[in-house]
Amino acid sequence: MKIGVISDIHGNLPALEAVLEVLDHLGCTKFLCAGDIVGYGPWPLECIERVNDRKILSVQGNHDYWVACSGPDWGISPYARSALEWTLEQLPKDAVAWLRGLPRKMTYGPLSVVHASNALEPPWAYVLAERHLRANFVMQDSTYTFHGHTHVPLLGVHRRGERARFVQLRSMELPPGARYLVNVGAVGQPRDRNPRASCGVFHTDTHRFQLLRVPYHVAWTQKRMREAGLPEPLINRLSIGR
Repeated sequence: MKIGVISDIHGNLPALEAVLEVLDHLGCTKFLCAGDIVGYGPWPLECIERVNDRKILSVQGNHDYWVACSGPDWGISPYARSALEWTLEQLPKDAVAWLRGLPRKMTYGPLSVVHASNALEPPWAYVLAERHLRANFVMQDSTYTFHGHTHVPLLGVHRRGERARFVQLRSMELPPGARYLVNVGAVGQPRDRNPRASCGVFHTDTHRFQLLRVPYHVAWTQKRMREAGLPEPLINRLSIGR
């Protein structure tokens, strides 16, 4: 089986549609999403509908949670807060309830999916430092966990008796005998200085992970964001991937 893995759509419908077209062409028969379906981008409802229409299994990301449980600012930037408030105004109650009901973690065979980390504390940790990687593997009970949150593709590896370490993620085999934390990057707002949407394919028979970067109509998304009055820094970052 080929499993398409995506994360951090962030209301960017053109990026999501471009990614799904490529994953379909490659023969993926199952799709997993590591959360943040909404937030930042101008098509939150359409992205929720597409995820449901395509029967994509998804966990809850921090932006999904913040929209569904709006209240305090959670220490987030004013730009993100403004986008969250706008997003909430666009969503009917049933869409908000759907976001609220998403699980924080799901398991699919030997795979698990979380948004940020298997570790419970700190909440929504950015797994970019070794201490956060070690904390994840203390709690990771599956061979493969897919996640997102940082918007940067990255691989964490832990073998028994060895120190957990980061490895540059590329198309590569991930053989059993170790545990892997695979960050598939972001569909809707990449931050690794590459504006193309990021996603991946996991081949269950060969244990091969295929990292993909997919071009999409960035200017179209930016135009729609400006029409919606979303913050300019969120618009500009799409074309530079950071």
